[in-house]
Amino acid sequence: FFGFELAEEELQSPEGIHAATSLYNYTGRVAKAVKRLKYEGATTLAGPMAELLAIHAELSTLCEADVVVPVPIHWSRRCTRGFNQSELLCERIRHAPFDHKLLRRSVATRPQVGLSPDERSKNLTGAFSTCRSLNGETILLVDDVTTSGQTATECAKTLIEAGAKQVRLLTFAVGYASKTAS
Repeated sequence: FFGFELAEEELQSPEGIHAATSLYNYTGRVAKAVKRLKYEGATTLAGPMAELLAIHAELSTLCEADVVVPVPIHWSRRCTRGFNQSELLCERIRHAPFDHKLLRRSVATRPQVGLSPDERSKNLTGAFSTCRSLNGETILLVDDVTTSGQTATECAKTLIEAGAKQVRLLTFAVGYASKTAS
């Protein structure tokens, strides 16, 4: 993954997120790798990408958490795609238990690609739920890309309402909704 443009040390945290970090900017080869994983089923990319996230999680105090949770996709999208890329990216993070069932997307929403920030927010309102109450745990939420931050905001809102103490965000790449789509 040499030649990838590193992201800034810390991101502007989306609403409800205590701290956020990303490895790379969503441009060039990084954007191509994410799109190949997500839309072309190039799951062989997931291992190296997950390893880089795991190393970053181990080195970053921002990533300290009680539970690692991937951003969920709706079961209908999972059936079509065959996998959840965020789950694949979590699999090598070992400093906290991984729980891919804690947070679920209970409403099938339109893809966020091409939506304005306002449309992204409305699209995701009420889309997530939890399978259990949380008892003050700190959650490390993992996703492939942060653009507008709306997905992370809605996930954090749901997790905090369920009793999470904090939600921290770790993404492979960061971009801007007006310039890139994810």
